[in-house]
Amino acid sequence: MPNELTVIDESLALAALKNPETLDELLASIRKQATSEVFDVTTKAGIADCKSIAAKVAKTKTTLDAFGKDSVAVMKAECKIIDAERKKARDYLDDLKAEVRKPVTELEEAEKARQENFTLKIQEVKDAALIFFTEIQQAEDAISAMNNLAEEDFEEFKPDFDLAMKQTMTILEGNLARLTEEARIKAENEKLKAEQAEVEAQKRELKAAEAARIKAEEDAKQKVIQAEAEKQAAVKASQQAAMKAEAEAQQKVIQAQAEKEQAVRQAQQAEANAKAQVEAEERAKAEADLARQADKSHRQACNCEALETMQASTELTAEQCKEVIKAIVTGNVKHITINY
Repeated sequence: MPNELTVIDESLALAALKNPETLDELLASIRKQATSEVFDVTTKAGIADCKSIAAKVAKTKTTLDAFGKDSVAVMKAECKIIDAERKKARDYLDDLKAEVRKPVTELEEAEKARQENFTLKIQEVKDAALIFFTEIQQAEDAISAMNNLAEEDFEEFKPDFDLAMKQTMTILEGNLARLTEEARIKAENEKLKAEQAEVEAQKRELKAAEAARIKAEEDAKQKVIQAEAEKQAAVKASQQAAMKAEAEAQQKVIQAQAEKEQAVRQAQQAEANAKAQVEAEERAKAEADLARQADKSHRQACNCEALETMQASTELTAEQCKEVIKAIVTGNVKHITINY
């Protein structure tokens, strides 16, 4: 086998490594030289020749790879320098671009901040409609805050702001009307409870007056019994003393009887006064209930008449008319009321 198998010129090797076709031609030439001889591996000489050719192929590989490795090392060093300079140029030009564009960037950022400010305020209006209020003051404060926002200039965002404001104010005013109605009902219930408590107190006073009357009668009765006993004792003591004692006892009986009658009259008068007061309160309560019922019936009649008139004069359905009447009655339609 000729020695040319391992003799590769460096320039030829680098040219082959940089060009796939040239490398294929070189590898084909090496294969042709390495396989041009058939070895007789049944002999020591044939085995030695086979090993020798294989070693030369390996040495050729090492030589070719070494040329490529050295060339790549030089290229990598150059690439490292180029990459560093590329980064330097990129960073410098990025900074220069930012410097040149700074006025426009600041203008864009200011415009973005302006738009975000309007967007956040519109979202604030929308969020206010999601809050569940439990106090009238809370709803009134929220409506006041919305009115303050409405005084600001929202420029091109005004249509979006007006729509959000309209929807939110409808909900807030509905909540205020609901809370106001709940407060009215609560106050009325508390008034009824107070009236009931007053009636119960008057009944207790009447019962106490009756008990006092009974006790006064019992005390007067005991005084009469005691006077009678004293009279009997005086009679037994002596005739003269008896006469005197009888007179005194008789006087006590008369006085006791008078006191009893007076106590009975006072108790009866107190009972009559308490009863009259209870009856007056019950009459007043009944009259108030009748007045409330009459007002409720009158309002229902007016609402029914308004519903019938609206159905007759509009193209709305009966259900739509009911919803409109309901909205007017609850105060959710501004500037419109039903004349009761």
